[in-house]
Amino acid sequence: MTTPWMDIIRGAWQRLPVGAVLPILTALPALAFLLPGWAGCGHPPGGVADAGLDAAPACPHYDAVIDSPVPVRIEGLEDVVDVAAGWEHHCAVSGSGEVYCWGSNCLGALGDGTTTDSATPVLVAGLPPAERVVVPRGGWWVSCALTVDKEVWCWGQGYEGFDKAPKHVYDLRSIMDIDIGAFHICALDVNGILQCWGSNSSGRLGIGEDAPLFFTSPVEPNGGHRFLSVYCSSFHTCAITTEGSFLCWGDTPETEYPGYRVVPEPVDNVPPITGFYPGFYHDCLIDMEANVWCWGYNDFGQVGSGETGLGELRTRFVQHPYVVDASQVAPGAFSTCALLQDGTVSCWGDDNHGQRGDGESNDELGNTPSQVVDLEDVVRISAGAFLVCAITADGALWCWGQG
Repeated sequence: MTTPWMDIIRGAWQRLPVGAVLPILTALPALAFLLPGWAGCGHPPGGVADAGLDAAPACPHYDAVIDSPVPVRIEGLEDVVDVAAGWEHHCAVSGSGEVYCWGSNCLGALGDGTTTDSATPVLVAGLPPAERVVVPRGGWWVSCALTVDKEVWCWGQGYEGFDKAPKHVYDLRSIMDIDIGAFHICALDVNGILQCWGSNSSGRLGIGEDAPLFFTSPVEPNGGHRFLSVYCSSFHTCAITTEGSFLCWGDTPETEYPGYRVVPEPVDNVPPITGFYPGFYHDCLIDMEANVWCWGYNDFGQVGSGETGLGELRTRFVQHPYVVDASQVAPGAFSTCALLQDGTVSCWGDDNHGQRGDGESNDELGNTPSQVVDLEDVVRISAGAFLVCAITADGALWCWGQG
């Protein structure tokens, strides 16, 4: 899955300050034609990929709204029930079903009908009441919501330009789960039928060999499976079937370059799980005993195996030796946080932007977790590239890191 030259590039840019990293990331969609086959999980260019997105100019770098190694309350949001932290834009859902977003808006990802950036949450205009919101794990300016009526509505950068206001996509109805990776989206209906669209680079849509590399309308993964849940990592997709099987496809950590899974296949050595949590370059799960397991890139100790170093890759799920009693995991770009059953949050991995939330922001790395300070009674967490957000039992939203 990894090559030496990719390790050098990855390690170098990961260590850049966020002010230098994000402009590079934001340029990637517009530069996709220069990087055919860009797969991101360690596979160097090798075929057309992520084509089909409009060659719109890349958004200029958006200065971080939050730059704090301790939790900061997001003002103007009350009774928050869901949150999605991303690269340069973030969204939250209120108890009344309203969706608010903030951050970069040059391609309409905030959904307020403008392309004006906002440092404070703005209401997504014209969206029916929603129960969940998702944003990409990658440099893509789009947002989607699952409405109370089980429809999928999206706004921002699309495949034929961009929409500054939300619209009901592909007449999808009776949807119970949605997720967004890097340039692909999946929606699962109440009958267990999974449909995905967007980039098929590295087989992330799961439709077999010799398939087109981009789909502007939904397609079903091969195999005739029926699913209970779906999870989109940056460059692969995983799902749990109605029979309880855990399947993945696309560019997964255990695939050897230049190979990848083009159809849903079982993953070896996975314990029985209660939840799966996809990330940018690493994913995590929680087993039946509330232990945390992760796989993927581990340069900063974000997987939790103990080893760190340039290009360090865990190709099998490994159990974190110190984190127990977990109820949710939020993998960021190079760090990881876990919500524990006592309502506290612990984080490990990269802390260069304050992602650990322990009051410091430094180059410390590794798998030893730090408890997020001044934060308790947490019910949900979400991690973006360098920003982590948490909802507390009183409906308040707190975020730390940089974003």
